[in-house]
Amino acid sequence: MKTKNDLIRNSNLFYFDSKVVSRNIITDWIQGIRNLFGLELKAYTNTVNQTVKELLNKVDTKLKWYRIDIEEFGHGGFLIAVYGEKEK
Repeated sequence: MKTKNDLIRNSNLFYFDSKVVSRNIITDWIQGIRNLFGLELKAYTNTVNQTVKELLNKVDTKLKWYRIDIEEFGHGGFLIAVYGEKEK
């Protein structure tokens, strides 16, 4: 049985791709100290930016529009999804 994501991925109208990224203990420890002082969590910002670039580079068709969705995934990770409408 096909899931909803399988139907979207194989659609001629819509594009969908996602990636789950997890954090590591060393990064969490350093970023926890930065968070105590209210500083930007650069490691997380860089990870999100790099993952978004990877997903956008994988787009193999032109899109009329696209959206990027970032969600917390479990404890210690996040899900980044790119979806949009394909041009005809």
